[in-house]
Amino acid sequence: MKKLVILMLSFSGLLASAAGPKWMTSMAEAKEKARQGNKHILVNFSGSDWCGYCKRLQRDVFSKSEFRDYSDENLVLLKLDFPKYKTLPDDQKKANQDLKNKYSVNTLPALFLIKADETILMRSGFWPGDAPDFVAMLKAKIAAAE
Repeated sequence: MKKLVILMLSFSGLLASAAGPKWMTSMAEAKEKARQGNKHILVNFSGSDWCGYCKRLQRDVFSKSEFRDYSDENLVLLKLDFPKYKTLPDDQKKANQDLKNKYSVNTLPALFLIKADETILMRSGFWPGDAPDFVAMLKAKIAAAE
C-alpha cells in the first residue's frame, strides 16, 4: 500500500510538471498580480489548437522546466488564445480581440514582455530556440529595462 501511495504521488507530480506553468487569461488580473509581485508580464497571443508554431513554442519552451522555474519566480503569464476548434466565452473572445487590436498583432504566435503599466520591453513572433535560450533572452530584456 505504501508503495502504491508513493507511486501515485510521483505520477501526479509528473502530470503537474508536464502541464507546464499556469497562464492567466485576464489582462486586468495579470497587471494586478504583476504589480503586487513586482513582476513583468509575458503575454502570449496564441492559436493553441491550430497554430503549428504556437504548439511548437508550447512544446519546446513553455513546457520545459527551465522556463517553468524562471516564470514561477519572475513572471506573470498571460495567454490570449484564438482557437479554431474549441469555444471561448464571448466576453473572453472580445477581450482577447481587443488586446490583439491594441497591440497590433497580425500573426500568431506573438509574444510581448511588458511591465504592469503595459510598457513594452519586447515584442517577438515565434521563438525558434529552446527554453534556456528563451529564459536568457527574457533576463537580458528585463536587465536592460532596469
